[in-house]
Amino acid sequence: MTAAAEFSALRLCVLTVSDTRTRENDTSGGAIVEALTTAGHKVTRRKIVPDDLVKLRSAFEEWIGDDPEVDVIIATGGTGITGRDVTPESLAPLVTKAIPGFGELFRQLSFAEIGTSTVQSRATAALCGQTFVFLLLANRRLGPAVAERGATETRRTMYEHVQMLAGLYRRAGQFATVRGALLRHYQRLLAQRSLTPARAAALSDALHQVKQASSEPALIAAAAAADTAVNAP
Repeated sequence: MTAAAEFSALRLCVLTVSDTRTRENDTSGGAIVEALTTAGHKVTRRKIVPDDLVKLRSAFEEWIGDDPEVDVIIATGGTGITGRDVTPESLAPLVTKAIPGFGELFRQLSFAEIGTSTVQSRATAALCGQTFVFLLLANRRLGPAVAERGATETRRTMYEHVQMLAGLYRRAGQFATVRGALLRHYQRLLAQRSLTPARAAALSDALHQVKQASSEPALIAAAAAADTAVNAP
């Protein structure tokens, strides 16, 4: 079965964190919505919330949980280092498992767009219950760049990989089913991508780890190794 035939549209929420933005001038949020809908996903919720810890946490709590209309939350803004940048702090108590590798990759890729200013970003991702949450930098140059990356590592990490994992965790509900789907996903990548011999070998090793994984932490570690083999610069 082809990857296209297996596509399953995600239901996403887009949260813009700003004291000044409105729907009319929310360029970062608009770029993310455009990228998601163009990729075939459904934006089920969108709102703008001021830089206020209590209000932000309330917004996250509203969307995180058993709501069938929410697979993934993408927030843009409030990830800097000024006094009012509190998006990571507002999410912190709700985090089940942190995904620090996303922030590391995001900063690496955004360096080409904004230079050393990227070190001020605390962009990150986390699994909150069964909902994936991504906290992105709000930047008038970076926002459109994220939307336009197409088949780059950012698109694969934010959309393709999240589509696979979030959809599986929410809909499958069984460890063996998730492990099998991960295995098939990375087997397809190994067959379809033009990888260097070293990366192909690393992905083959990671595939073996996925196959042997008998616990959720082991499976997540194996998937991370496979993702690194495919997407590392």
